[in-house]
Amino acid sequence: WSIAGGNVTNPAVFSYHTHYSVILAITVIILMFKFFYEKDIKFRIFYFISFSFVIMNLFINIGRTGQFSLLITIICLIFFYYRKKIKLLFLFISMIILFTLSNYFFNKTFQDRINSAKSDLSEAYYKKNYDSSLGGRFGFYFITKEILLENSRNLFLGLGSKQHINSIEKIIDDKYPYLTYTKTLKSYHSVYLDILSQFGIIGLLLFLSIIYKLLTITLKDRKISFIYISSIFIYCLSILVDQPIYKDIPLSVLALIIGTTFAMRKKQV
Repeated sequence: WSIAGGNVTNPAVFSYHTHYSVILAITVIILMFKFFYEKDIKFRIFYFISFSFVIMNLFINIGRTGQFSLLITIICLIFFYYRKKIKLLFLFISMIILFTLSNYFFNKTFQDRINSAKSDLSEAYYKKNYDSSLGGRFGFYFITKEILLENSRNLFLGLGSKQHINSIEKIIDDKYPYLTYTKTLKSYHSVYLDILSQFGIIGLLLFLSIIYKLLTITLKDRKISFIYISSIFIYCLSILVDQPIYKDIPLSVLALIIGTTFAMRKKQV
């Protein structure tokens, strides 16, 4: 079946696969904690079945962004919350490693995507070949560096809105002719690079201050706090390699999470 652009190799029926994978990663977190803290056995079974389907969906999806963000987020938060419980920490880390390896050896889609990433990195590092998915993204680091080092104004204030996109082709033609694939891309594929090239260090610091403010929101309910922090972490990691917060569906999900959390915080006060 092929529905709305989705198919057997790209099962994302209502959104671009990268953005869909970010939403799935957040759903995995929510269902995981609902399963752990639910006392009614019937609901626990329901949450476990739902969790199983969602995480399978995530790892047969070709969106590596959500997979990467989920795994790193879980590892970071486990260390933060359970660093003093050595046995539990070891158990969690072992389960994550086992799960990832199992996916690699028994899930061909996941294996192909990991092998593709390894090949892209190897080609870029050893052969200076950036004509690949990851290689094209790396090209924007070179472009951002050229923009910032051009003059002190760009370093602090950036090149300006839209101008950072218009300058891509010229910079590549003048200094990086081998970034042919990067030239075909229409965005910087990283919110951090996008903001840095547009608005300089000042703009990036303002953006990071917003993230810091979101991460320091305090909630009395530990479970809700864990889900909220996990969701923000997933978005922070995903915008390293893509721009989900610029798109309607993932941005709406983020707004829903933040809005709900603020409403609950107000109610607690």
